[in-house]
Amino acid sequence: MIYSIFLAFSLSIDAFGIGISYGVRRIALPKLSALFLAIETFSIMQIFVWIGHQMSSLLPSHLGELLASAFLLLFGFWLFIQGIPKKNASSTSIIQKPSHCDKDMSATLEIKEALLLGLLLSLDSLGIGISVAASGMNVSWLPFFAAIFQILFLFAGKWTGKRLQRSTTMREEFWSLFSGIILIAIALIRIF
Repeated sequence: MIYSIFLAFSLSIDAFGIGISYGVRRIALPKLSALFLAIETFSIMQIFVWIGHQMSSLLPSHLGELLASAFLLLFGFWLFIQGIPKKNASSTSIIQKPSHCDKDMSATLEIKEALLLGLLLSLDSLGIGISVAASGMNVSWLPFFAAIFQILFLFAGKWTGKRLQRSTTMREEFWSLFSGIILIAIALIRIF
């Protein structure tokens, strides 16, 4: 269960940065939208974990564990690199800046926009959920913790963002950097 908590924490930390962005820009996240986002996050992660469990029957356990650790390490480095500020970041996509999900600029994240945000936040979960489940790790709690942490971090970020409105805003990329460091640490612990 401890790995499920750490993985869910790491995969959800970028939601804190997005929440800060919403708080600074005064974008509301209604409870119904948050509920749909949580259900979507849980469902997507549950599918990834199920696929990983199916793959675990095809791989020898030691190979599955090695591949999972290697993937965590590589994905951690990828997130870390994504978090490094770029000089020419004028044209950023919604994948790079999920906080831009408020497509109609209504200052309220409606259900369909929350579902888009949930999908973007779950992209990180694709390889992680599959690889750790394929390694034979018991990550049955991962979908639950991922959904809980996504919502907690979004609301905590929103609360923080409201208090940072008059100060300099933190870049979303920082949270990818931090998430990458956590995944690298988990991978190294598993390897050594």
